[in-house]
Amino acid sequence: DARLQRLIDIALKNNRDLRVSMLNVHAAQAQYRIARSELFPTLGAQASQSKQRTPQDLSFFNQTIQNTYSVGLNASWEIDLFGRVQSLKDQALAKYFATAYARKAAEISLVSQVATQYLQVLQADDLLAVTRQTLKSASDSYGIVKLQFDNGTTSELDLSQARTVMESAAANLQEIGRASCRERV
Repeated sequence: DARLQRLIDIALKNNRDLRVSMLNVHAAQAQYRIARSELFPTLGAQASQSKQRTPQDLSFFNQTIQNTYSVGLNASWEIDLFGRVQSLKDQALAKYFATAYARKAAEISLVSQVATQYLQVLQADDLLAVTRQTLKSASDSYGIVKLQFDNGTTSELDLSQARTVMESAAANLQEIGRASCRERV
């Protein structure tokens, strides 16, 4: 049904819980990447420069400005003898998968809720249409029985039964109409 698909698309695009769930998936994925990066060496570099000015009468070889440069490079790597880093990576991966599956489950649940509500509205509309048709048939039947009663071909009991059926159908229509309004809200 095209209307149902459109409703599902609207629900998926505008559901705040799904947005939060998607952000949780991205956060879990980032945590996994951080945990996985611990398996690789860490590299660092630094560089600095400083200038120092010395008064002319205190300097050797007539140099008043002295430049100093320094460069440093470091590397570190944790040797994972007991599997701590690997376990943390596996834990982060499992949390990422769990979060992704939870988001997918929330999405499926939302689609299910929208489809269920849509089908309930269709069912209520169909029930309302059938009840209206039943009331029309009961009214027509009452009209025929009334005409027969007026002509003296049927009894007052038959007329009373036809009126009861018609009034019962009218009451059912009112009840179903109210229930249909409550379901739509």
